[in-house]
Amino acid sequence: MKKFLLFASVMAMAIVGLPSCSSSDDGDDNPGKDKDTSVNLPTPKYADLAATIIFNEPVKGKPKNLSSKYELAMNSLTITEDGDVFFSIKRTPVEDPTPQPSEEPNEETIVVKQAAKSFDGQRLILDKNVGYVDILKVTRTIVHANVVVNVDFTIPEMGEFAFSNEGAQATAEVNSGPHTESTSVTKNLCRTWKVLGSILDLEGDVTVYKEFNGSNLKPICDEAIRQGATLTEDEKKQFDKSIDRIFITQTNQFFIAYSDGTVDLASYAWQPSSQDTFRLTFVKSSMGNKYLDDGTTVKVAFKNNLCNLKLSTNITGEKKYKAALTLRLQAAY
Repeated sequence: MKKFLLFASVMAMAIVGLPSCSSSDDGDDNPGKDKDTSVNLPTPKYADLAATIIFNEPVKGKPKNLSSKYELAMNSLTITEDGDVFFSIKRTPVEDPTPQPSEEPNEETIVVKQAAKSFDGQRLILDKNVGYVDILKVTRTIVHANVVVNVDFTIPEMGEFAFSNEGAQATAEVNSGPHTESTSVTKNLCRTWKVLGSILDLEGDVTVYKEFNGSNLKPICDEAIRQGATLTEDEKKQFDKSIDRIFITQTNQFFIAYSDGTVDLASYAWQPSSQDTFRLTFVKSSMGNKYLDDGTTVKVAFKNNLCNLKLSTNITGEKKYKAALTLRLQAAY
């Protein structure tokens, strides 16, 4: 068990919502008020704590072993509505006096997840006895707060690192999301989801329409290739895993946690012309996959306590086609 201690004497804000979805009648994909009447999801356990904390001065990580070929700096952390905590960390290779040619980027963002166990009114206790987050709630505004972080955890394929700014006058911005009135759609969408199944719909030079059970992405890739889609070896590897959970937060964060322990992170922005649709922007190009890429639009629809996310993108290159991957979701808690 790795030691994990996080102390954050921060001011977090009261929960506020995302823009409401369209109420026009346009078929099964419409998440408007008529569809919302069939949705009765409970309020997530830690909804009042949800926030993204952005450090004005990144918190540097030190390797627990003698040396590392990387320098790490924690830029932010996000507390989700169900109490999971995501740490966004920038990784930079240490300069080698005799560098070798490499395609590895100079900087990239990695995301580490920890889960919550309980909340005692101020302290969010993380699962597996790895540590805690101290939180003080205030009103609807982005605020500056003193934040102290002291945390040890293991970065996949890199080893154990310690992050600490204890004793420093460190400040951070605390964001609880857009300052708009909460709606039933907002409260239902911002939570943790598990994938029940999916639908792949390709139209153009490649044509596919097939439903899949479960959260394994590999059958989706295999079917697309079987019907003539061209994927590189790297693109195939992006499908060689299952989706463990999807986390959508009111601070416009979209996390995908996979069965192999990796996490993809995108921000999202609601489309001004259609408030039931938002667009994803991943923090690095290697995240996602061929049918869930940077710029993918996501249309939200609710029915009978389930949620459909229709992910749409255009595939260019030797073969051109429209790709839609619909994820059928059920609330994880």
